[in-house]
Amino acid sequence: MSIKECPFCGSTDSQIHNHVVTNHFRITGLDWFVQCSNCKTEGPGADSKELAIRAWNEGTPRYHRVFKMEEALKRIRDNSWAELGGPPKWLGEIAREALE
Repeated sequence: MSIKECPFCGSTDSQIHNHVVTNHFRITGLDWFVQCSNCKTEGPGADSKELAIRAWNEGTPRYHRVFKMEEALKRIRDNSWAELGGPPKWLGEIAREALE
């Protein structure tokens, strides 16, 4: 089964990865997922390579770095920063520019 292009950036350079699943310091298995090498989008975790590829090809990505960055920028932009005496001016400008 071939891996389809990334639904976010269109790259065809995606790889299958796995990570160890643990339960209180005990290894319980492997979780497989497809990740775009270009924008780092990850597909949902699955019990096998084939299921991970199928989930990716069906278009159900679970994580995208841009979305995570957008959330962080909104928090920076919207935070009052009163307790810190205000954010550095450049930080607020970067957040506003990135969100436009």
